[in-house]
Amino acid sequence: MKEKEEVHICVIADSGYAVPTAVMLTSAKINKHIESKYVIHYLSNGLSDFDKRKVMELSSADFRVEIQECNADRYKAVVIPNNATF
Repeated sequence: MKEKEEVHICVIADSGYAVPTAVMLTSAKINKHIESKYVIHYLSNGLSDFDKRKVMELSSADFRVEIQECNADRYKAVVIPNNATF
């Protein structure tokens, strides 16, 4: 049996964007290639316990969700150049 290809997806959102992010992840899960395994890296600063539970409900054998809490204070000194684009 062929090993499934791992696709890593990183999302960054707090509770204010939990619903749109969950919609995007649900769409990704429904539409992923059958031979792919998705690993979701969800970075957040302030995701509520309720939102964490809801996002984790998306996890399955071929759609793994990992939530990482980040402290925004740690990055206050980061300088973003004026010519940066996103």
